[in-house]
Amino acid sequence: MTATQRDVQREGFTRAIESGDYADDFRHAPKHVGFAARVLAPLLAERSGRVLEVGCGNGAWLREVAAIAGASWQLHGFDLTPAMIGSARRVLRDAGVPAELKLGDALDPAAYAFPSRTESGFDLVYAYDLVQQLPRAEQFAVCLRMYEHVAPGGSLVVFDHERWSGYGLRMGFRKLVTRSGLYEWVPRYFCNARYPSLRELARRLGHAGSRTQIITDCAVEKRALVACRPAKVV
Repeated sequence: MTATQRDVQREGFTRAIESGDYADDFRHAPKHVGFAARVLAPLLAERSGRVLEVGCGNGAWLREVAAIAGASWQLHGFDLTPAMIGSARRVLRDAGVPAELKLGDALDPAAYAFPSRTESGFDLVYAYDLVQQLPRAEQFAVCLRMYEHVAPGGSLVVFDHERWSGYGLRMGFRKLVTRSGLYEWVPRYFCNARYPSLRELARRLGHAGSRTQIITDCAVEKRALVACRPAKVV
């Protein structure tokens, strides 16, 4: 992602905060929370440790994950947009959820460094609608970067839409119409998103040594790519 593309992303999400699209009281729809819980709860039940949300936005997902994970997990998050981090700090403070938050770029290894993090990595790394924000040429690179920071025996979960699904194709057409100026079919900042091919990302992460699966929920048109890092053999 070039400096100009990063600026476009920051500006788009800053406007979303300022316009109230992501106000501090923003909550994800129950059906989306339910899907995320079905995917994450089994992974969180297997162990305890450190959770990292890459592209944590205004903290809405970290608040939900805190409710799923319980007190035995330490929460961390970073985001590219200062306004989002400011909102996340308020949201989590008001909810009584302790978390380490910082500014960071998902492709930058330095973003994954936190004072409380050990060298072994995070036990769960997840990203919700983050990969779609990057150019397609960088989407596998960011998945690999996240996977590199998963501890042995831990998991990476990428929530996103599948580019080649019916929903992905419909939204691609709507964004094309919106960009053309003929009709604003979707919010303008939606047009920055490029849905990934989760199947291709899963294949390539498998070649990197992970055990992968894709979980689908037709009710929410959302999918979760789960990549598990093998545990160390003692």
